[in-house]
Amino acid sequence: MDPVQLDAMLRPAVVIMREPGRVVLRWLGRAKHQYQVETAAEPRGPWVAGPVWLGEGRELSISEPVAGTTPRCFFRIAAH
Repeated sequence: MDPVQLDAMLRPAVVIMREPGRVVLRWLGRAKHQYQVETAAEPRGPWVAGPVWLGEGRELSISEPVAGTTPRCFFRIAAH
């Protein structure tokens, strides 16, 4: 198997990292595709839409603030 293909197969679709006071989401943005990060306090919503990001064939990184009093927050990425 081609090691480049293997790397692509094993790479996670979205990397989520917790940093002090924020959550960072990273993923590969396909060229000419639009992405929108949505947040919610519960998995069933309601979902709050964030700004739209345009993919350019490289990694996109979004940093979202998380309040210390918020027990949990859910994220989803909508691709258009």
